[in-house]
Amino acid sequence: MKRRGRKRPFDAALLLNQVSEVFKAKKEELGIERARKDVNVCRASFYKYINGENVPDMDVLRAAKEKWGTKWKHLDPSEVLRPMKVKTAKQLVFSFLSAIEEDDIEIVQVAPEGASVLQVVLKIRFPTYK
Repeated sequence: MKRRGRKRPFDAALLLNQVSEVFKAKKEELGIERARKDVNVCRASFYKYINGENVPDMDVLRAAKEKWGTKWKHLDPSEVLRPMKVKTAKQLVFSFLSAIEEDDIEIVQVAPEGASVLQVVLKIRFPTYK
C-alpha cells in the first residue's frame, strides 16, 4: 500500500536513523523521564523519535546538542536557527549605555574563530560624569 503525502528527502532518512540511535541510547542511559525532559518533549514524541516515525523540531535537536553533546552528522542546528533570546533583564542594568553615541564605538578586530564562532573586538569609550 502506498503512503500518502510527500516523500521524505534522502537526508531526512539519515537524520531519522541518527536521531533514533541517539534517543534510544539516552533512554537507556538516563531513563525516559529525564531524557525527555532534557529535550523538552512529551513521552509520546520521544518514542516516535526512537521509532523513526517523526523528525524532531530544530529546538529539540538543539537541546539534544546542548544537553547531551550530540553532534548531528547530517544537520547543524546552529546553521539553521537564530540564537535564543536572553530571558533575563540583566542586560538592562547598565543605564549609562543610553549615553553612548555611535562615535564612541570602534570595531578593532573581526576574525573567525572556529567553524561557528565569529570574534568581534570592540573599543567603547564611556562618557564620564563629574
